[in-house]
Parts: sequence; structure tokens; C-alpha cells
Amino acid sequence: MKICHIATGFPISFQGGITNYVRTLAEYQTSQGYEVYVLSGPDDKKFLFKTKFYKSDKIIPMKWRAPIDKKGLEKIKKFLDIHQFDLIHIHMMLDIDWDIYEIIKPYKYIISLHDYFFLCPRIQMLMHDNKICTAYEEEKCSRCVSWFNTVRITNAVEYKISHNTKFRKFRLPEIPQTMTKIRYEKFKILLENAEYLLPVSSRVQEIFEASGISGNYKMLHIGNVTADNYKDNVQFDTEKKVIDIAMLGTLSYLKGVDLFIDIAKRVNPNVRVHFYGRAGTYAKKIKAAGILDHGPYRQDMLSNILDEIDIGMCLSVWEDNGPQVVMEFLNNHVPVVGTKLGGIPDFVHDGINGYLFNPFDYREIDRIVCVLNTMTRQDLNKLKSNICRTTTTKEHCREIDKIYNNIKMNK
Repeated sequence: MKICHIATGFPISFQGGITNYVRTLAEYQTSQGYEVYVLSGPDDKKFLFKTKFYKSDKIIPMKWRAPIDKKGLEKIKKFLDIHQFDLIHIHMMLDIDWDIYEIIKPYKYIISLHDYFFLCPRIQMLMHDNKICTAYEEEKCSRCVSWFNTVRITNAVEYKISHNTKFRKFRLPEIPQTMTKIRYEKFKILLENAEYLLPVSSRVQEIFEASGISGNYKMLHIGNVTADNYKDNVQFDTEKKVIDIAMLGTLSYLKGVDLFIDIAKRVNPNVRVHFYGRAGTYAKKIKAAGILDHGPYRQDMLSNILDEIDIGMCLSVWEDNGPQVVMEFLNNHVPVVGTKLGGIPDFVHDGINGYLFNPFDYREIDRIVCVLNTMTRQDLNKLKSNICRTTTTKEHCREIDKIYNNIKMNK
């Protein structure tokens, strides 16, 4: 089978969630005898990959305004016409002209819904003031991205001023625009004509359906490499007195840094709070809260780090589509305290392998602090014993194979 993966906007070597995923999938498929191409952003590092069937092309970068790039479309059309792919698998379409459907409609294609890009120009279903959205709404979206945001100069001015500590709430006057409506309508056609839509979590599917997108949905959790190394019959510590809790990654408002600091200030001395990753501007704040900042880590250090951690924290305050860190915790027998948002509840079950709470309800935050302060080693080991691994990378690739073959059989 001849496959084309579309993941534009970044070089395929970029160390990001979607590009990492596409590389892994493409290399597996190549090993299985598929002829695989990836249409991505320009990349001078493509020679590093085992898969030799990569095709990179230049796409004109855009931001808020409509990416009108008919020359780019013509390049893509020529590329597709030359190769006559059996199937096109879409992952990212950043910066591609929104009329892309006219180019790919002669082909069978599927779309992995890794995030909310096809609904929201901001991608994360968050308004400019960081309020959560749960669906595309024409009037609301026309104001969330103001007309000024669609003009490169004024958008740059607003961004520069609002990222000054003194003017974080600065915004140019709110003038509605029609760009978000046009964008939605064009992507709706693209989405609804796909052979399959593959959301990465139940919540992602719910949000697309609530936004009026009909389609042949098949929710599919992606594989995580830590599941490949999952160990059964692990012996749990019964003597350790201190409970070590940790957050991993890059600290930001959306990752729940304020919540993390608040919890850290309220736990008992027998609960040690750790952070591994990039603290950035929050370094002083987390230190003042008594959080032990271990700094950045490499992926090959993760297993050893998690051997020392009792509870993982995933405190996202947005509809986090499919958080990999939750999978990493669970696959290392670490229970998770997480928010009831996005894909987190697909993996964390309250009182079974961790705890879930509403990050905007003070009573629920109080409950979590109480749980941490009263947790015994026996309570912790019961949570650990209930943990099951998540999907392995091979299991996920095989599921993708089944979808491809089903499409091939129904030609």
C-alpha cells in the first residue's frame, strides 16, 4: 500500500507530539512493507531517519489570516498526481490553503484529530482570556479572534504588548470578522468527507461532534513508548514514610502551574513535591512554595525519575486532548492526580488508579489536598495495583493497519 502522511507546519524532525507520532508511525509502516511518504515542512535532517520515503515541501507560513497559497496547492496536487497514493493520512495542515479539499477529494483519506486545529485557530479551544470553549460557535469565535488579529502588523503589536508583565490583559478593540466562519465551513467539508475521523480521546470526539461535525468517528488512543517497556509483577515499597509527588514537563498557566503551587503550599511536611522540566519564569515561585526543582531531563532518564515518584500530577486547565505524561506515569506504575478535562479521564479513574477533580471548584481542590495529606503507603499501593498499561506503539500501529485495510477492502 502506498501511503502519504500530511503533517505540515513543522519539519518532520521537530521534537513535538504530532511530528514524533508521525515519524514513529511512518517508520513502522515502512518496516511492514508500505511505501510511505510524509509531506511536511522543510527539513534538512530527514537523512537521520530509517524511513527513506519522506517528501518535504515548502508551505508559506501564515497565522491568523486565511492562508491563500494557490501555488502551494498546485505543488501538492502535482505531488499527489505523480504518486497516486492508495490512502492519504492527514495529521496537521498548518499553513495549507483552506481549499485543500479540492485537491485531495479524488483520493481516499482519513484524518487523525490530534488537537482542535480544525475547529479553532488558537488550536487549544481557549478564548483570548483563557476561558475554555467546548464547541465552535459562529458568533463567539468571530469575536475571540478579532479582526485586528487577522492583520499581521496589528496582531504583532497586540502580542508584543500583552506579553509584557504590566499589560497582560491588553487587547485591541474587539471587532468581529468572518474568517473563522469561512475556515470552519471549509474544514467541515474536509472532515465530513473523510473515510474515518480518528480522535485521540473521547473528549476530543465530543467537542468535534458538539461543533456540528458529522463523520465516521473511531476514537483511537495513540501508543506510547513507555507502554512498550511496562513491567508486570512489580514489588511496591511498604516501608517508605514520605509521599513523593511530581509534575513533569514545561510549566505554564495551561499546565496548571498556579494549581500546582497552591497544592504544594498546602500539603503536609510528609508530602514532598517535585518538578522535573523547564520552569522558566516560574522558577522562583515554585522554589518559594517548597517545590524541589530538578530542572530539565532527557527521555532516557524518565524511568529512573519515576522510580522515585509515588504520585504524578497532570493539572491541565484546558481540554488537554491526549496528555502523554499521564501515559508515562501509569506505564511506570505511578498513580495520577489529574483534572477532569480533555483526555485525562480516559486514563485516570477516580479512586482506582488515581484521583480526578474539577480545577475550578475550590471544594474539589480541598478534597485533593486532604487525600494527599492523609494518604498511607497502603492506600498508595492499592492504587498502584490497579494500574494497567496503556496502548503500546505496536498495538496502535496495528489498529491503524486494520483501518487502512478496511478502507482498501471497501474500495
